[in-house]
Amino acid sequence: RKSNAIVYINSTYEPINIVSIYDITGRLLFEQKNCNTAHFEINSVVQNDQVLIVKVQLNNGGVATSKVW
Repeated sequence: RKSNAIVYINSTYEPINIVSIYDITGRLLFEQKNCNTAHFEINSVVQNDQVLIVKVQLNNGGVATSKVW
């Protein structure tokens, strides 16, 4: 979820291991490894009018990808 140029990531089942944020062209804008948390937020790379691809890898190896704007 993106709100006021902040991306909020929540995992209810398994802690988050890696968060990667890409722009629409696939360029890596941000990556944080070893998060080990169920809630993560980032605002340093987000612009209000930018479409982002958020990739989250959980501690159990599961991966979720979402487009936010």
